[in-house]
Amino acid sequence: MLGRSISKVRVCTWVALLLADAAVAGQVFATKLPAKKEKHAATELRLASSGWWPTKGSEPRDEYVGSGECARCHSDKANTFKNTPMAHALSPVGPGTLSEVSSGPVHFQIGVYRFELAQDSNGAVYSASNGAESVSVPVGWVVGNGEFGRTYLYLENGAFYESRLSYYRSVKALDFTTGNPSVEPNRLGSALGRHIMANDVPLCFGCHSTASTTDNHFDPTHLIAGIACEACHGPNFAHTEDPTTVHAFKPNPATLCVRCHEANSAKPKNFPQVVSKDHAGDMSCVECHKPHSPQL
Repeated sequence: MLGRSISKVRVCTWVALLLADAAVAGQVFATKLPAKKEKHAATELRLASSGWWPTKGSEPRDEYVGSGECARCHSDKANTFKNTPMAHALSPVGPGTLSEVSSGPVHFQIGVYRFELAQDSNGAVYSASNGAESVSVPVGWVVGNGEFGRTYLYLENGAFYESRLSYYRSVKALDFTTGNPSVEPNRLGSALGRHIMANDVPLCFGCHSTASTTDNHFDPTHLIAGIACEACHGPNFAHTEDPTTVHAFKPNPATLCVRCHEANSAKPKNFPQVVSKDHAGDMSCVECHKPHSPQL
């Protein structure tokens, strides 16, 4: 009886080991599936090939007509899209454009440093003081529509900077911008924000605005603020001149969305768990997220 029990234990142990090996093999095989790499590579190939592709920036500026022209024939989509967070992903700051300071300056204090965002006749001024000295800059751009928060971009000595602080709607106050350490600055010169590397600036504007890079040249002074129609559908001068001419690009949501969202992954990490496995391979972002609707 003891011998039989031992044999059963051995058999069970071997079966368990075989199952474990199979599971590991399945995991290894799964990690080697090239789906994500194929989608990432597809974007890289499109960037290297001729023709238009979002964020490529090769088309001339005069090929972009603006969403107003698109709205003449596509008013239903244009009217709903203008209220989406994407449409307000980036805005220039001018007089009265920052609602968070419409009723007065907002402040933030950490250690000896006191920050202030205030409205002025030209738009808004962002400043910091250590009690003895202070620095201030005019705010050039605001990133975000305020649904969650708003971060500020400014120019200093010809370079772009991201504000150390952002305005968060939930608390109606300034706090540290996501990714910034929640500590007191170590010097006044770098207190206001983080220097954005020159190579990264076109990428930031490329995902938050439209036509910031055209003719392979980055020029934020002639961009279209926010994600406009042509950010996804391509420059449409030819289409507005002759409606029978197809759009520059008819987007495939399965690959288009990842140009800015989840740049290295076509679907969220938990995607197979949140949809039926029978349809997971066929679904794309727009099955749940409607790009032309404020209800994302």
